[in-house]
Parts: sequence; C-alpha cells; structure tokens
Amino acid sequence: MEPLILTAAWGGREASLDECVADAARWLRAITLLGAPFGRWGFLQTDPDYGLVPVEATTASLRPFIERAKDDYGADMVGGGFKTTLATSLGDERAVLRLSVGAPGRSGNCVNLELRVPSQHFDYATLKNLLAETVACWRPTLMLVWPERFLQFQIRRRAGAKASAYASGTDNWNLDLGWLTYIATPQLPALPEEVRVERIAEGQLVVLSEAPVREDDFAMMRLADRVEETLNAAGLLRSPR
Repeated sequence: MEPLILTAAWGGREASLDECVADAARWLRAITLLGAPFGRWGFLQTDPDYGLVPVEATTASLRPFIERAKDDYGADMVGGGFKTTLATSLGDERAVLRLSVGAPGRSGNCVNLELRVPSQHFDYATLKNLLAETVACWRPTLMLVWPERFLQFQIRRRAGAKASAYASGTDNWNLDLGWLTYIATPQLPALPEEVRVERIAEGQLVVLSEAPVREDDFAMMRLADRVEETLNAAGLLRSPR
C-alpha cells in the first residue's frame, strides 16, 4: 500500500469562518462519495485524550470545530486563520486532512491530504475528480500529488542543492514537481511530448503518467527533472507566499 500525499497551496487570502466551513463541508461531501475508506471523518484531538470526534460533512457539524480551531491553533498562523486536522480513523489505513485556511498574512494557506488506503481507491480518474473538487473549493495556486516514497526520494537527492541555494540567498522556495501537478495558469511553456496536460477549471494539470511514479523508475525521474526545470524557469513552481 503506497501512501499518496496531496498538497494544495495558495498565498495569503483572508476568508471568514463561514467561508472556511462551507469550503470544508463541500470538500468532505465530495471525498465521501469515493467510497468506504472516506465515508466517516472525525476531528483529531490530542487534549485531554488522543482520539477522533465524529463529524458530518455539513456546515452545522463542522462549524464548532473549525471555530474552536481559531482559538486553539490560529495564533500560530500569521494574520490569523483556522488550522485543524481531520482523519478517517486512528489506524494505519486511513486518510488524514490537515487544513490551514483563511489566513491573509504571509504564511499563506494550504490543504494537505495523506491517503493511506488501498490503491484501488485512488486511481488516476478518481484522483483527477478529487483534484477538480479541491480546486473548486479552495482555488489553490499550486497543487501537487506525490507517492510518498517518490517524494522522500526527491527530497533526499535535492537536499544538498537546496541547502546551498538557501545559504547563498538564491533559493526561491520552488516546490518539487509532483506525479500530478496542478498550476493555476491559463497557459504553460512547451513541455516534453511524453507529458500530458489537461485543463481543470482555469488551470492546467501536468500528468507525468497515469500510474504513480516509482522512485526506482530512472527514466521517469529524468523526465520529471526536465519538466521541473522548464516550469521553474517560468516561475511556476514557486511556493505561494
């Protein structure tokens, strides 16, 4: 079971409590339609006891938890906002959603989804639908999907170069290309012919392959490097601020 990591990010954008609750409810309703592994969600609590408090995908159910998150965690976000975590279970097989939304300051906003469920529940067509719903709910600037081992391999092999760039002051906070990469732009530079580009809303989805990328597929790694170099040169993989 290869976990998948989905990250959607956008710059500082203020949103009211009502807007944050409505977006979260819409997204949860969409993912619950994907099947049993995503049918039940709860807010993850650590104090006084570690556990999940069940929640429904409705604004009435979500509102008190997200409102409480403002008091519990919002101070950690520049300019405020709402920061909380939901999960489908406490076991090894689960989906975990981390929200940092509604912040107008430099910290920006992001949605991180970790999928640790059997692979038949997130084939390419299903993931594309989930990405489209994520775009509709939160309007991210950038969204990336990585198989966990592929992401870890990318981080390890580029750590030295990124550290050098940071030390020299040239680091522009570029993110690593995903297996699937959504960019909120109407047009992309020319990419290698092996890469497919599909439209989602007003943005573009860059697809390296329909099957998840493996860290031992060196031909795919070389392709990812070429695509990433092109997108970086156009300034399209910068982390939203």
